[in-house]
Amino acid sequence: MPRKQKVAFLHGWGLNRKIWTHVTRRLTHEYPHFECQLLDLPGYGGMADIQNASNLESLAQHCLNQLSEPAVLVGWSLGGMVAMQAALFDQAESANRITGLQLITTSPKFVASSDWPSGVDLSTFQRFSDELASDYERTLTMFLLLQAGASAGSRELARSAHAAICDLPPPSAKTLQDGIDCLANSDLRPRLHELTLPVQVVSGLRDRVAKPESSAQLAGLLGAELIEFNAGHSPFMTKPDEYVQTLSDFVQKIDRQGD
Repeated sequence: MPRKQKVAFLHGWGLNRKIWTHVTRRLTHEYPHFECQLLDLPGYGGMADIQNASNLESLAQHCLNQLSEPAVLVGWSLGGMVAMQAALFDQAESANRITGLQLITTSPKFVASSDWPSGVDLSTFQRFSDELASDYERTLTMFLLLQAGASAGSRELARSAHAAICDLPPPSAKTLQDGIDCLANSDLRPRLHELTLPVQVVSGLRDRVAKPESSAQLAGLLGAELIEFNAGHSPFMTKPDEYVQTLSDFVQKIDRQGD
C-alpha cells in the first residue's frame, strides 16, 4: 500500500479554503493515500475573526502554524506568494514543514513596475475589492463564472464552488484591503534564489490576473518546472482532471526523491 502523502492548499485573495473542495475530492478519490489540509488565511473563511493580514510575513507565519505535519504546499494567486514566504521562513528555521511548493498562477511581484512589466495594474484589484465589499456573493459569482469559461462542466464546478465558499463568512472590507496592500507592497524576487526545495509553477496561458509571462519568469528565477494550461487564472477549475494528474505526478516525484 502506498505511504501517506500530505498536501496542504492555500487559497487566493478574496476567497477561502472551500475553493479547493472539488480538487481535493477528486484527488483523494483517485489517490486514497493522499491526505489534504485546506488552510484559511487570516480574515477569511473559518479565520474571518482574525484580523492580522496586513503583510505577507504575518500571513506566511499563520500558514506555517496551521501545518499539522510536513506537506507539499499548494498556493494559488496571493496564496502562492504566501507559500513562497512560508517556505523561506521554514527553510531558515530548518523546520522541514514544507516538502515542496506548487505555485499556481502567481507571481513574485504582482504589481507592474519599470523593472517588472509583466505585473498588473493595481487599480484592477482595487475595483474588484470595492465590488466584493459591496456585494460579495454577486461579485464572487461573476468572478467564478468568468474563470470557468464556456465549458458546461467548468461552469457547474464554479456554481458548486460558489455555494461552498459562501458557506463560510465573507471577508471584511479591511481584510480585502489588507490583501490589496500585500499585493502592492510585496516583492519576493530578491530572495527566490534562497529556496532549494522542489518547486513546480503552474500557469494559465489565458490568465489576465497573473500574466503567463510572469509565471514563466517566476519559474526561471526558481529554476522550477513550468506547467502551462490553456486556461485562465484558475486552471484547477477549468481543467480539473489534467490539474489533479499534474499535482499527483509532482507530489509523487517529490516522494521518490526523498527515498
